[in-house]
Amino acid sequence: MSDPSNSAASRKVNPLTIWGIIIIIALGMVVGFNYIMFKLRAEQEMQMSDNAPPPKIGRLEDDLEAVERSGRKVKLSELKGKIMVIGYVFTRCPRGCAGVVAQMKVLQQKFGKDPRFHLVSVSLDGDYDTPETLTQFAEANEITGDNWWFITGDKDKLRAYMSNPHQIGFMPVQFVPEKDRINDSDLYIHDMRLAIIDHLGLVRGRHEVLHPQLSDVVFEKMVSDLEKVFKEADALEEKKNKKK
Repeated sequence: MSDPSNSAASRKVNPLTIWGIIIIIALGMVVGFNYIMFKLRAEQEMQMSDNAPPPKIGRLEDDLEAVERSGRKVKLSELKGKIMVIGYVFTRCPRGCAGVVAQMKVLQQKFGKDPRFHLVSVSLDGDYDTPETLTQFAEANEITGDNWWFITGDKDKLRAYMSNPHQIGFMPVQFVPEKDRINDSDLYIHDMRLAIIDHLGLVRGRHEVLHPQLSDVVFEKMVSDLEKVFKEADALEEKKNKKK
């Protein structure tokens, strides 16, 4: 008759076997993640090499009135014919707004000498982001020039415009519950993408420039799309001139 204690001992799993299984699973997850990232990067780079123009995914059908950091009342219709990059800003944002503004600064350096180029940062915290606060924010970030608006105003109207699928088409702003906040200034979860609006008022892309793994590729794609939109504007202007 067999000894029960010996039988139990024989069934006991070696700890090295358990760790071996864990390591194999972990390696599989790493390989799988890297493969997915490789595929995403390859797709993005293939799109960049493609000469096809960026898709037309929306249109600015209505106007937007707000107050610029200078204190002047402005309308987006004033920028008709310009090529815009527009996104949210929240000056006391503890999440990604500073990174979005930094990417916009790079775009300003690259395209800002063209008088057709214009940047628009829309405050989603109008109660706090007064023109004076936005001016201080711009100065602190060494932002100069008239081709970059920081606008504020009725927060509900601004958010509705930005999230309207027939306008900018960003994700709706969400209020962060107090228990989930990073700090007292962590009030909103909002879209961190930048949208391209072409010279005809068409939305030509919404770019996740703070993508956790592919931010460099996404930003390069955005630059490429902007260059294509500028070429389209040049071609349209040339066509008009030939008809004169």
